[in-house]
Amino acid sequence: MTVWMSSIFWTSVWVWIPITSAVAQEVNTTDLTGYWVSEGGVKVFIPVMRDGRMPVVLMNRRPTVLLGDWDWASQTLKVNNTHFGISDDTLTMSNQRTTQTHTLKRQVTAHPSDGYWFHENKGELIVADDGKKVWAIHIPPSQEAIIRKTKWKTLDEELTFKLDGKCSLNVAYEPTHTELIWMICPNYEHDWVRIHKPSPFLTTDWSGEWTSDGDWTLYIDMDGQGFGKVYMESSKRIIDFKAGWLSGSQGHTVLLERRKESDAILSVDPTETNQISIRIDGTELQFYR
Repeated sequence: MTVWMSSIFWTSVWVWIPITSAVAQEVNTTDLTGYWVSEGGVKVFIPVMRDGRMPVVLMNRRPTVLLGDWDWASQTLKVNNTHFGISDDTLTMSNQRTTQTHTLKRQVTAHPSDGYWFHENKGELIVADDGKKVWAIHIPPSQEAIIRKTKWKTLDEELTFKLDGKCSLNVAYEPTHTELIWMICPNYEHDWVRIHKPSPFLTTDWSGEWTSDGDWTLYIDMDGQGFGKVYMESSKRIIDFKAGWLSGSQGHTVLLERRKESDAILSVDPTETNQISIRIDGTELQFYR
């Protein structure tokens, strides 16, 4: 299947996060969700963001689901050999040959069922409103994803669609358990647990010199969200790292690899840009900019 028939766009908004350091850090918010259309009429639906595997729905003719992987370092969604990014408030879909751009037609309509739902034998399920129609996307363990049109009824608490026969999904079956939904099909019924809720993707620049309460100084070099040279220095030694984001951490955890020694973990929080922590050799160190 040719991915070049699709398109994805993200919006990028700069916000200021109050911090106590002398220089405020810019924090970027990234969101690809929505119903997008290219100048040539190619229609693409992105239902929900996740740091990891994400569905991309080609909406022309018969809707088709493709699966891509979010790359935190480049801040792009990779589907086969195609990268999706932002430039001048438009979606860019680029490969080695050419680049296409797309604009937003409709935003995703929020609902209490938003997110990724999981069942150990069935895989993942997403229910999303593209601003005009409601869709159920099923990603089974085989990763051969399907999409079905559906419609909410009973005060937006129940819907029906075809999975294994005609199934119904009830988000209010157990109202005290908001992280569970029940699916009832002709030959079985079971619950799905929510494993991911929509939340903003926040990024910032962690480059610079960081000092600890002890003898250590941390140096970080970044290009966008990609890491260059990263090392710790004290009066007695220097520790060099190979740094890379942990997939699924949503920009909060960096793996620091060392030669011939155990790895370390760097923890960051884009809403607290004046401090970070490293856990190394069983000890946690706090660093400040």
